Amino acid sequence: MDLSIVTVSHGHREELSTGLPLVFGAPDACTREVIVVANTPADGTPERVRERFPAAQLIVNPKPLGFAANCNLGIAASHGRYVLLLNPDVRVTPGSLDALVRFMDAHPGAGAAGPRLLNSDGSLQLSCRHFSTPVLFALRGLGLERLLERTAAQRRVLMQDWDHAETRDVDWVFGAALIARREMIEHVGPLDPGYALYCEDQDWCYRMWTAGWSVYYVPSSTMSHAHQRASARGLFSRWKWVHVRSKLRLFRKQGLSGRRPSGSTPVTSPRERAGAGA
Repeated sequence: MDLSIVTVSHGHREELSTGLPLVFGAPDACTREVIVVANTPADGTPERVRERFPAAQLIVNPKPLGFAANCNLGIAASHGRYVLLLNPDVRVTPGSLDALVRFMDAHPGAGAAGPRLLNSDGSLQLSCRHFSTPVLFALRGLGLERLLERTAAQRRVLMQDWDHAETRDVDWVFGAALIARREMIEHVGPLDPGYALYCEDQDWCYRMWTAGWSVYYVPSSTMSHAHQRASARGLFSRWKWVHVRSKLRLFRKQGLSGRRPSGSTPVTSPRERAGAGA
């Protein structure tokens, strides 16, 4: 099995109805399985999946869990050489799955990679980033994004001055569409379930870099993503404060520098380095 696709539904019954046919019907050559984790079964997601997508493996939660914990349930049930975390609002395009698998096969030091993501209107989504700092996060949270767009520090974090046209190593990629190597998961561990929502992808990528794995942006694979950005809707919204709590957890774990762990390298995997030193 090449690829295990894990998607978490939290009230996303209709999005799954649109997105899963593209996954099952993709002409890509890679062998794949689909695992759907229904976090809010009362919305009818289990019935919809059983009716329309009987080939999917369905996990139904007796009570809601956080996003990272849900992804981990799917990862634990998976069998593929690679695991692709795929949000229900991401739409795969023909060839996008094969492109990710080919890249990972050709780069054994890559722990994870993300495709080029496009917004619903076809514009580029800034889906790969440098690690940020508490100061920049606080200023963005206060609604100063327009002002910060002019600063070198913020443009660096968002990688706004790069055309996103080439494959390169990056600090982290959006968990909305993230392919992870099985060997890396066994080495680093799954997502941190302490994150209810937000920052679990950054944390995971930071742990990969710390352990000697690299993370890549792969524009030869292109998907569209209806990015909701719920945490940006008002200073006192529920999701804003969920985001704040997740960021505080992240900064406590990775430090405040906004940089990769010292000594990180995008060249070889732990296995390759062990072989070189033998």
